[in-house]
Amino acid sequence: MFERYTEKARQVIFFARYEASSFGNPWIEAEFLLLGLLRANKHTVLRWLGDGDGELSLREEIARQVHKGPRTPTSVDLPLSHEAERVLSYAAEEASVLSHPFIGTEHLFLGLLRDPQSQVAKILFERGVDAKTVRETLMRESVESDSRAGVSGITARVSGDARRGFQVFIVSEDDTSLPVLWQLRAPAAGEVLTVDSEDGEPTVYQVVRVEWRVSSISSGSPFLTKALIHVRTLRQSQEST
Repeated sequence: MFERYTEKARQVIFFARYEASSFGNPWIEAEFLLLGLLRANKHTVLRWLGDGDGELSLREEIARQVHKGPRTPTSVDLPLSHEAERVLSYAAEEASVLSHPFIGTEHLFLGLLRDPQSQVAKILFERGVDAKTVRETLMRESVESDSRAGVSGITARVSGDARRGFQVFIVSEDDTSLPVLWQLRAPAAGEVLTVDSEDGEPTVYQVVRVEWRVSSISSGSPFLTKALIHVRTLRQSQEST
């Protein structure tokens, strides 16, 4: 089940089990996944909180709300609650929508935010954290990271289809939108992009900026992630010049 998890993400599960045991809870609840995140990689959580809403504040809030009982021996295998299972499922979906081959702590955090009716999500919402903002920021950081790595010379082709629900549109100088079938990550500003038309003729663009639009994602529905790549034309096919 955890083959795609990074080492830090696996530590989250381990620490969540430890927290559930400490509180004497018979289940690993979503709240304990959040506490596990704070133990394994607190920056994943604390970077989104304002001044005064640190680790201690979150722990105190969760302690007031979760079931408490006699400490459970560590030899007892505690199962995930249904809500915690949904969080892990959401985390896998978030990794897919971000085109990440792994499931990391950032995806687990997004998974905790996905259900606005869950208690742990409400705790975070009250502190100004929402899934849309986190997701868009992670997408932008992923693009910037790829750009720093020097990945360039991207090729796409015209299509009306979405890949993994990840819709990409080339927006030209006259605001004309052209849907493309995407094969790699979204490019960063300044990169050169070659788009092959349906008849195979290429047009070369330079990326001016990338705009992300992410709708809310509900369980079982397609991802509604859209990237608008604003470009200027560098070279068109011979037939159109």
